[in-house]
Amino acid sequence: MFGSVILEVGLGLILVYLLLGLICTAVNELLAQVFRLRAQTLAEGIRNILADPEAQGLAKLFYEHPLIKAFYRDGDRPSYIPSQAFAMTVMDLVTKDHSTQFDKLEAGVNGLGNEKIKSVLRVFLGRAEGKVENVQEHLEQWFNDATERVSGWYKRRIQFITLLVAGSVAGFSNADTVDISQQLSRNSVLRAAVVAQAETVARQSTALTVGDTKESLEKLQGVGLEIGWKEGPPQGALPWMIKIFGLLLTTLAASLGAPFWFDMLNKVIRLRSSVAARTAEEKS
Repeated sequence: MFGSVILEVGLGLILVYLLLGLICTAVNELLAQVFRLRAQTLAEGIRNILADPEAQGLAKLFYEHPLIKAFYRDGDRPSYIPSQAFAMTVMDLVTKDHSTQFDKLEAGVNGLGNEKIKSVLRVFLGRAEGKVENVQEHLEQWFNDATERVSGWYKRRIQFITLLVAGSVAGFSNADTVDISQQLSRNSVLRAAVVAQAETVARQSTALTVGDTKESLEKLQGVGLEIGWKEGPPQGALPWMIKIFGLLLTTLAASLGAPFWFDMLNKVIRLRSSVAARTAEEKS
């Protein structure tokens, strides 16, 4: 019985985290589109690769090159550039006359004013065995390795934004993990209603949308789960500390994202079913 209560309370919390996580995911995607975070992060990576932090030299010419302009959309810089396009553009900028001859490429590298990029390209020339296509392969691999780091930058920025969004959503909705746990542990009728709602959401698969989230949150409130600031902020230092702790727990949980909690929801539902089946067998 006690184990069943813990699982049901856990299901209720997971359901709340799932719904809030879905809202966070939607807000993140919106912010990424509005502020073009992928394109900005890639541009930062290009400036770093080409040793042009102010984008006044090679990086500026790179983005003005017709091969790269082809990836622009509505005048905005691209969020993705193929490694082949990067390599061909750099080689064309170096030779300055669209030449595909190795000696012209070598002369162009030696004439570069950017000493950092010159040193890198000289290494590639030295390993190319006199073949331009080998230089291009080295450039492509260099770009691919560098964009892996850029992807890491983007993920860390998104994680930070996700935490901010999750904190805002948790605070606005007053989704306090401590308070929700207490509500569910004290009220068996509420637990049963929330578990039923969780099972309904689990059957909706990964097609759950923000519209479904709004409807599900309203249903949670309809079955008696108190979410929101209906009674106002807590009074006293200790209640505030508990409230902040509960909201922080919700923030961290929601920041893990809807896919994580959807998977967890299904696992706990299966676990609860197996526990119920074993209990029934023991009683029979």
